[in-house]
Amino acid sequence: MRAITIILFVLVGLLTNCHSKNKETKDKTDQKMELSAKNSFERIDDKNASGTSLIKHRESTNIDAPIGDFLSRIWNLYDKPNGVSYEGFQYTFKDVNTGLVFTAYSAGSGPAYGGDSNIEDKLLPIIIKFDNMLTESKNADCEISIQTDFGTLITGSKNGVPFDKLIEDN
Repeated sequence: MRAITIILFVLVGLLTNCHSKNKETKDKTDQKMELSAKNSFERIDDKNASGTSLIKHRESTNIDAPIGDFLSRIWNLYDKPNGVSYEGFQYTFKDVNTGLVFTAYSAGSGPAYGGDSNIEDKLLPIIIKFDNMLTESKNADCEISIQTDFGTLITGSKNGVPFDKLIEDN
């Protein structure tokens, strides 16, 4: 009986150790894929985005905090936005392979992507690739305040959980 207990103990230890190593390998693979995708897009100065139009709204899986989810995923990869404007924020990116410029922003209509409407057909696959990268990334702890018609929106993420809190003006 004691021999069976020892064998079971050894097997459990081996399985746990293998699972732990598989998790470490998966985490490292995920980090490499995230870095590879991140390197496909260069953050550039917002002045290079003049004249961009809506190309695609972001379809967030976080219905309770779509703005905080969007912001914190971008923040995780590219740091804070350069500034916050009325009803939103903006990041500007260049696809390193094509040199095409697009924006990731949130405005009155929520999280979206923009670019030159004359080349929308070329930008859409790039934006989809960027959006897929964001979906696979993690939420950074962050917070910004945005003035809106309805009050102040406090948005971001804490402990990996996105939030959007509206503080109504009295």
